[in-house]
Amino acid sequence: MKSYKLAVLTAAAGFLWSLSATAQTFNYNNGDLLLGLRTPGGNSDLIVDIGAASLYANATGPITISGNYFTSSQLTDAGLSLNNLYFSVFGDIAPGYPGTANTLWVTDPQLSNIIEATPWTPQTSANQGNTRAQMESIAFGATYTSFTEAASADNTISAVIVPSSLNISGEGALSYTIGIGPNGNFNGNFGSNNDIEQDTSATFTSGTSPVRTDLFEMTPGSSGTYLGYFELDPNGTLTFDPQPVPEPTTMAAFGMGLIGLAGWRRITRKS
Repeated sequence: MKSYKLAVLTAAAGFLWSLSATAQTFNYNNGDLLLGLRTPGGNSDLIVDIGAASLYANATGPITISGNYFTSSQLTDAGLSLNNLYFSVFGDIAPGYPGTANTLWVTDPQLSNIIEATPWTPQTSANQGNTRAQMESIAFGATYTSFTEAASADNTISAVIVPSSLNISGEGALSYTIGIGPNGNFNGNFGSNNDIEQDTSATFTSGTSPVRTDLFEMTPGSSGTYLGYFELDPNGTLTFDPQPVPEPTTMAAFGMGLIGLAGWRRITRKS
């Protein structure tokens, strides 16, 4: 019965997604990353489709999110401020789509702007499937809301304002607030202590220090992969900075250095 319900919800979601794409409103595709923004106790969320996960996994330079995927006006119209703002980025691969089913992309908030030493630990495919279902419900909630409204400055291909109380259980449509849950862990489906949300202080905009959150790819049965970090500045600029990949010449020089060090240690040991 449960698998039948999931199949029905998946079919319904696919139907509405195709309609929304035709209407030029919120256009989500499985494998895209979503940016969710909220304020606890607020009336609305802002959900932003920031493009395919592969765009970030293969990035060779910074990607600017604000201004390209959502506007400051959408943030304001949602009743959100850069102060006391909670946000995260997440995505998934559902069964039947290209890639390893139940692969997840999730953010891990940095503390004092220091890259997390240990990434999120991938779980079994079944466990990550529970998290994926919550993610898809948020995506469906955004698409559902977009489809029921006319296209506007607050309802675009990449961003839509969603009532924070949206919870249509029969359709599997949830707001970001309800889908992420009060503890930022998809209502416990992503582990009891795995809060993926970063938050800003009440005086964030009056300061100069940004906040950062790391992005990890989690393929079931393998180790988590660090892809880079999102940085939100007090001026409202949100960017993604990818994990730098060493140039071949750099790697070669590093390898020669290791060989030289090994030779030096061998000589001193003989002495």
